[in-house]
Amino acid sequence: ARTGGTARAYGNRAELDAARSYGGTKVGHFGGPVDVRGKDFDTQVRTKRRKPPVEWTAALNAMAGGTRCPRMLLRYVFPAGPEDWFIFRASDFLDWFGRDEPDER
Repeated sequence: ARTGGTARAYGNRAELDAARSYGGTKVGHFGGPVDVRGKDFDTQVRTKRRKPPVEWTAALNAMAGGTRCPRMLLRYVFPAGPEDWFIFRASDFLDWFGRDEPDER
């Protein structure tokens, strides 16, 4: 019996919704590294059926309403040196930078 059809359909719908919401074209039909390709970004979509970490929401909510785009820096420190990751709330990113689409001519 085949398993995982519901999870696969859930992921495919999330990829299509991300392309519609944030710009770009859904290209992740075959499990490759890129799910949505836009003008400036290649995007891998990951879905979770839970709320975002409280640490993230608390930090970003504390910066809401400011004059700059809120972001959080996660620094993972290990023997090879630090690796940094930025976290943005997607709605804040859209407000500041807009959708990832080709320039209209």
